[in-house]
Amino acid sequence: MSLTFIVIIIVFVTITTTTTIRTAASTAATNRESIDTEVILYLQKYGYLSEVDNNTQLSFEEGELKQAISLFQEYYQIQGDGTLNNYTLYQMRKPRCGLPDIYEYNIGRRKWAKTHLTWNFQLADPQTLQTTEFAFSLWAANSSLPFERKTVNPDILISYRSGTHTYADRRRNEEICTSSLDGPGGVLAYAF
Repeated sequence: MSLTFIVIIIVFVTITTTTTIRTAASTAATNRESIDTEVILYLQKYGYLSEVDNNTQLSFEEGELKQAISLFQEYYQIQGDGTLNNYTLYQMRKPRCGLPDIYEYNIGRRKWAKTHLTWNFQLADPQTLQTTEFAFSLWAANSSLPFERKTVNPDILISYRSGTHTYADRRRNEEICTSSLDGPGGVLAYAF
C-alpha cells in the first residue's frame, strides 16, 4: 500500500469518527433539552413551578428547578435530592389526575359547612356501585363525614368520560370541560 492511500484512510476514519461523535453529542444535547422542557412543563402544570405572566418560561435558576424536583420527589415519596433521576422521570410520565398537586390556598377560605355528603356514580354497573359504596364507607369510618348515595343532585358525582367532554353535572349546565382526558400516559381523572 502506498503512504498516500494510508493517509487518506486515516483522514477518512478521523473525519467519520469526529462526525459521529459530534452527531451523538448533538443528539444527546437535543434529548436532554427535550427532557428538560418536558420536566419544566410538567412541574408548572402540576403546581411545583410557577408560570411567569401566564406564559411558559423554560429557563429557571438551577436552585429553583432543584427545589421543584425535590418537592415532587417528596410528594411521591421518591428518594432523591432534587436531582432528576430515572425513577423521578418515570413517575412524571405515569398516568395521573389532571389537577395540580400543589395549590395556592386562599388563607381566608372557610371550611365547607356541609358534613353529610351525598354521592352518585353516573351510569355505573352494580359491581362498580358496590365497590364505590365500600370506598365511601371506608372514608366514613375514618372521618367525621357520613356519605349517602343520592341519584339526583348529589354533592359528589362520579362518571366515566374521555377526551373532550361535557360536565356530567346538570348544575354546570352541561358545559364543555376545559381539561381533556387524554388516557394512558396522560391525564386520567380530575375532581371539582
